[in-house]
Amino acid sequence: MEPDLDQEITLARLGHDCRLSTSQFGRAFRQSTGCTPYRWRLQRRVERAQD
Repeated sequence: MEPDLDQEITLARLGHDCRLSTSQFGRAFRQSTGCTPYRWRLQRRVERAQD
């Protein structure tokens, strides 16, 4: 997801790429990172802008 921060990306696409349903991907992502995919992307965008 890091290289695609500037592009729109859907949970459905991410789930499909990981061979999971949208809800399975969302739960797994939150368990592994501690935040939702939306929050993670937002934080990375802010960090990139600060650099």
